[in-house]
Amino acid sequence: MRAKNAGRPVIYSGVILAVFFWAAFPLMITAPPASGGDDPAAPKAAAHASGKLTPPARPLRAVQVMEFECATWDEVDKRLDEFKAAGVQAVILRVFHNQDDGYYRMINPAAPAGVYFQTSAAPVVADVLGPVIQMAHKKGLWVIAWMTTRYADYGHERESALPCMAWDFGKKAAVPARGQSPLLPEVQDRVAAIFADLARYPIDGVLLQDDLVLRHTEDMGPRARELYKKATGRDADPALFYRNVHKTAGGKYAVGGYTDAFYEWKRWQNRELLRFAERLRRTVQALRPHVPVGMNLHYEALTDPDHALPWYAQSLDATLDSDLDFYSLMLYHRQMQKELHLSRKAVFDLIDGALTSLLSRVDFPQRVWVKAQSVDWDTGARIPAAELTELLIRARGHGPVGLVVIPAKKSLDLAALKGIYQ
Repeated sequence: MRAKNAGRPVIYSGVILAVFFWAAFPLMITAPPASGGDDPAAPKAAAHASGKLTPPARPLRAVQVMEFECATWDEVDKRLDEFKAAGVQAVILRVFHNQDDGYYRMINPAAPAGVYFQTSAAPVVADVLGPVIQMAHKKGLWVIAWMTTRYADYGHERESALPCMAWDFGKKAAVPARGQSPLLPEVQDRVAAIFADLARYPIDGVLLQDDLVLRHTEDMGPRARELYKKATGRDADPALFYRNVHKTAGGKYAVGGYTDAFYEWKRWQNRELLRFAERLRRTVQALRPHVPVGMNLHYEALTDPDHALPWYAQSLDATLDSDLDFYSLMLYHRQMQKELHLSRKAVFDLIDGALTSLLSRVDFPQRVWVKAQSVDWDTGARIPAAELTELLIRARGHGPVGLVVIPAKKSLDLAALKGIYQ
């Protein structure tokens, strides 16, 4: 899922796979824990995997669920049957709830924001993960938990010492941005505690949401700047980072370019974000050693790496060198068409070329997941099946890469998907 306010080079200040498919590990179908840290039946901590897990020969075929559009659990069960019949192998399930997200309709929410699994480290909206795992596993479907990181400040949104801070060119000061600072040790500790409780469930994988990013004016809080100074000996000084800062006709500020010092700062941020992601992987695999953990990557990481670093502090090269088990590429073609001002054919050709280059550099193509959008993010309209399947077929032509369709709404043409997934 791509945030609606994801930035571009002219970003204005103040804005901002399975347990058993990755290794021979027995399928576990158990009731979810009654509480986050006190489940006596929870698996004991074990050493996490050394290096990346070896992926299966069969590439992933998945749908990503934002909302089941089901009013009852019986309807959810039937929807899972429909996924299975269409050749779907795994359901990537949203297990977090932010203020602007839609609730799962079959539950009675107990909190305005939080998570959909039992934990003592965050507010629990409802336990959706446990029942879905039990239903899915009985059908031979895997459940991959899709979980947020930076935005998981549930219950701590007003802690003044912890938010991510963005530089405001007008105020010439750092101001709070959305979410918490992913660079601060206590934030990382808190998120790791949530992930530890997530790993008490018999999940088949974890996908880190695309909020594990820092845009070009983030993270400028005094503590984050102190960490940078301590690590590098350099100052995170906005005066040293930006070129041609100017006020636009709309009264906002834009940046015309960046200095070498800025890129050093972003490379450091990228290293720290990947270390955090690797820590979350270790946290999960301490309880579930054979569960793969990977992250969402914005399409620019693949198609425009020179801009992915300043815009998001993401680097495909560094991600490939990390211990993460898979790379989930948000290749949302309609979004790319609009943002890059390209035709559909040109976007598909761009994706083809980028995938060819990427797959020449990975040890297993199964680590690469191509994510395709099934609706237009701006209008909500369903993307025609022929258009969606063209992208999936072209991606599949590159070899055994994973395929993911998001969102798996009732409007999704599962019959068309079946011809590609089976």
